[in-house]
Amino acid sequence: MDIVFGFICTTLGLLHYFDVGKSIEKISGLIGLITGAIIAIITCIYVGYSDSLFNNGITGLYKLYPNKADLKLEGGEYKPNYDKSKLSDDPDIQYAKYRDFGKKQYHYNSEYYKLSQDSNSEVNQCTLTTSTYNSKQCEYVWSIDLSEYNKVEYKYVYDRWLTTIIISVFIVACGLGLAVFGFLLFKNSGSSSTGHVPVK
Repeated sequence: MDIVFGFICTTLGLLHYFDVGKSIEKISGLIGLITGAIIAIITCIYVGYSDSLFNNGITGLYKLYPNKADLKLEGGEYKPNYDKSKLSDDPDIQYAKYRDFGKKQYHYNSEYYKLSQDSNSEVNQCTLTTSTYNSKQCEYVWSIDLSEYNKVEYKYVYDRWLTTIIISVFIVACGLGLAVFGFLLFKNSGSSSTGHVPVK
């Protein structure tokens, strides 16, 4: 819709710039005003919906610490990266949101991959399935398989989504600009056609 309306208004604007179709400037201004308002309103609704889903949508992936660990030793207790006391009231608190895909724990990390291949590394020695991680006093504890969290796809989703929101905000601004210029063209063409007819 943005492309179609934008093309129509741009074409009319170019024609008027080259003094073609001066008699329909008022109509062109009205078209610009209406289409600009439609573009701005519909795109603004899309931005609001997309932004709400981006910031509040649940991904189904568990929240991790920046080093991809599930648990961290704090005060003698292993804690996840969320407040467990609020879990009963909000079960979704344990899951990452789409905006969290911008954080490094959900990106591919070559260093983590190397550690996961080393059986003697902390990543393999301190896992949720290792019964000795508590006695070892591991600072962090990892899942046995974090391959789902070591992908590039989530970073791509985050980048594309955020870019789309930014571009859409720009389109809203362009729609408002089109509506303003359409209004000014409509107003000026109306005032220029009300002059007196010269009498011989």
